[in-house]
Amino acid sequence: MPLKFPLLKEYSIDYDGLYTEFNSHKVFNNTLIQEKYLKTWFEILRKSDDITKSQMKDFGQKQLLLKEIMDAPEIFQIPVEYQTTKVFVHFRVSRIIEALEKVRDEANVQIQYFDTSDFVMENSNINWTKTNDRVVLKQEPIIMVPFMIGQYQLLVIDGNHRITEYINSDISRIAVYLFDKRALVYNNWFSTSFDKMMYIFHNELITIGEATAQAKLPPEKLIFETYPFSGNVICDI
Repeated sequence: MPLKFPLLKEYSIDYDGLYTEFNSHKVFNNTLIQEKYLKTWFEILRKSDDITKSQMKDFGQKQLLLKEIMDAPEIFQIPVEYQTTKVFVHFRVSRIIEALEKVRDEANVQIQYFDTSDFVMENSNINWTKTNDRVVLKQEPIIMVPFMIGQYQLLVIDGNHRITEYINSDISRIAVYLFDKRALVYNNWFSTSFDKMMYIFHNELITIGEATAQAKLPPEKLIFETYPFSGNVICDI
């Protein structure tokens, strides 16, 4: 069973129902290729789930998880609700902030600026949460990552208080660290291997479905662009 952080609470996933749900949508224009793709991914997800189970049963491994929570307590959890089940993906925000502090002056870590209106417009593609409590605000840019859910393309994993305050203060621009999918995966900024695999799979499924709808590649070539068959995290096709 995967875990919900920070309490290390186990929860279950209806893998059979989830497979049926995904397979009911057109991901590839070929039934056999789609089934091969989904079955391969579900083997990866189940294996990642099994790794988490073994960690929870092993005293030493469980203590390492608890130590990580103590050393790096800031974790962002996003629930992803499917028709048959709910899945949670966790980002290690404390570790991301630590990495930024080490390399913030390097050229490959760039700050982008978004208009405040990008966060409040009716059809905004940014998934963030308005806050009600007042806190002492950090001055650092907020952190966003790609995560496709419904109309949303981007997810705020650190900085919801700052966004709320900036909007209330009529500040016109918001400074943002925007990571791409590969940076998150290759730096292992997830709480467990299941979180990482689910993040890759969820985003890839949508990207592949869009590529199929736009007929960008035939299915026999498209499948070899995917993570299970190439080892590469897809950012675009």
